[in-house]
Amino acid sequence: MIVLMVLFGSFLVSDMPGGKISGKVVSAENGMAVSSAIVTLISRDEPLGAVRTNPAGNFSFTGLDPGRYTLRVRKTGFDDFFKEVVVNDNFTVRIQIPFKHLAEKTKSAVTNGETPKEQEPAATSTPTVQPAAVELIPVAADQPAGETAPDSTNEETQFEEFPDLQPEPVGGLKAIIKNIEYPELAKRMNIEGQVVVKILVSAEGEPIRIDILKKAHPVLNDAAISTIYKSQFQPAVHQGRKVSAFLTLPVHFRLK
Repeated sequence: MIVLMVLFGSFLVSDMPGGKISGKVVSAENGMAVSSAIVTLISRDEPLGAVRTNPAGNFSFTGLDPGRYTLRVRKTGFDDFFKEVVVNDNFTVRIQIPFKHLAEKTKSAVTNGETPKEQEPAATSTPTVQPAAVELIPVAADQPAGETAPDSTNEETQFEEFPDLQPEPVGGLKAIIKNIEYPELAKRMNIEGQVVVKILVSAEGEPIRIDILKKAHPVLNDAAISTIYKSQFQPAVHQGRKVSAFLTLPVHFRLK
């Protein structure tokens, strides 16, 4: 049985020092932007949080401690993409990710006379690093003259700190519980725990950013992120209009 508790709230996000990853996900086939892809930030096999790419395919993570991270990009119909990046203090890693559609992989196998095989889930512990265009620039020079700033999907997204009505799950807690899939590895190893996530819900009711505030086992952290992105939310309302706002959601994983 999985017990779920929810606390609604909002958080003030300030400009934090540290490094930044600013990226764009595009189709490897035609270079078009890929929206609604889930980009997860992983450190030492532990998911730290995730963002959803916006309509222009952009995403970013800011306020990062210096070190080595792995980006994992997922979307239905595409092959999972992994990329290792090194973040330095006060520098931005700018990266363009070519996202390969599964149909291309299957077509290539048929062309080579191979029998297409069903895709197996990628292992997050030993990711295959893929090629991608990477550029390292100082944070102060992150915005070249004449370039339009990307519509970020994390800290730079505007939100209402104290909305009149907080965001909430569509269908209540039961709807979110229904979306939870207890990881098989956690079942076999009898792993339980609590994951506390902070969610930025857009004015359209989409969870566009998830930060893990309290970690559990990595497989539970990943399961919590997956659950939130499968869920729908009623957006916050402030002064009669829908706005982006935060909520916190502790997820308790219990086996009985």
